[in-house]
Amino acid sequence: MVFEIQYDPKIVSHNQLIEAIDDAGFESVLISSGEDRSKIHLKVDGVLMHSSMAMIETSLQALPGVENVEINSVATTSNNFKSTDFFETSAMLISFILHGKYLEVLSKGKTSEAIAKLMDLAPDTVMLLTLDNEGSVIPGAKVASDGFVIWGQSHLNESMIIGGARPVAKRKGDTVIGGTLNENGVFHVKVTRVGSKSALSHIVRLVESAQMAKVPVRSSLIAFQSTLCLLLFSFRSSLGLPGL
Repeated sequence: MVFEIQYDPKIVSHNQLIEAIDDAGFESVLISSGEDRSKIHLKVDGVLMHSSMAMIETSLQALPGVENVEINSVATTSNNFKSTDFFETSAMLISFILHGKYLEVLSKGKTSEAIAKLMDLAPDTVMLLTLDNEGSVIPGAKVASDGFVIWGQSHLNESMIIGGARPVAKRKGDTVIGGTLNENGVFHVKVTRVGSKSALSHIVRLVESAQMAKVPVRSSLIAFQSTLCLLLFSFRSSLGLPGL
């Protein structure tokens, strides 16, 4: 709470004004006296009720030389303070938040593209040899699903699944992953896992879960953003300024 006091410095000093407020039971701080020596601004803490304001006003007006006392509920802490400084800072904060949301949307878009590419790894057709989930994989074809080699040998490109740069040799008894590419040779596979149970489907589910999950710090930032916006709008409304 700020009190603007007009007084005659020849009759009363600003120290006497401060003492009068202290005698009323409140602590006051000199903000500025300005170029006009007959006017002073005092910040008074702890004034929450109209009765307290009336008590301080009465104590000041009782002093000889005090001409007028005005109360300003919007306190300023410095002569150099400008409201535009505050709102420029708040606008910058909101810009950072919006930029973060844009990066988040961009990241989700790239994740969706990655999921689509993973789904494309699964072959559309497979060559079956028997009704016991056994199939043949020729050079240049993709392994239909997870399983193990029951005949033949070859080299598989598993870089799209495990990230390995070199083709991996496969022979009888070795496991194979659905979606990997057969570089050379022909081999037969006994399928053990298909559909949602395959390794490729499991990877897709992990990526989707990571995309939808919200870390605790993100929830805190969202709450902070909402609180900040409410405070900014409330403060501007109290000053009679238009919204952001």
